Amino acid sequence: MNRAALAIAIALSAALTTVGCSDPETASAPPTTAGAAAPGGFLGECGAATDDDIRQITGFHALNAVARNGIKCVWESPNADRQVMFTWFRGSPIERERTIATVKGKDVGDFEVAGYRGFTANAEELCQVAVQDGADFFHWMVYGPNVQPCEMLRPLAQLTIDRRGE
Repeated sequence: MNRAALAIAIALSAALTTVGCSDPETASAPPTTAGAAAPGGFLGECGAATDDDIRQITGFHALNAVARNGIKCVWESPNADRQVMFTWFRGSPIERERTIATVKGKDVGDFEVAGYRGFTANAEELCQVAVQDGADFFHWMVYGPNVQPCEMLRPLAQLTIDRRGE
């Protein structure tokens, strides 16, 4: 399996791990509103990032969008050796994602940009950031050999926050 396929498999397994993991005994209980965070702002398709934004920020000039919808966008190079992914999690706990990254052995650290907090998770040739926005969070992942993917996360997160709607 090539590294891009491995990165996609890891990202998908993390996303699928979080689906359907609720306790059946508490799943039917009504949600509580005491202390619940308000929904975050409107991020738009791909966190309001254009294909040109992605190419400019990453320096991966051959990237093309291979998936694009309201919650997830993926850009890949023609030979799939470089990848960028944006995901918008509505009403999902960011700490669950942080725990998954930690359990998978990634180097996890705190992250803050423009007053929004989250975490980074770094593995060989792959780096990701998750940023809390109210009850929601968004996630950027960059993969590529012989690059510094973590250096690309701050400008991607900043772009999403700058273009965030109410």
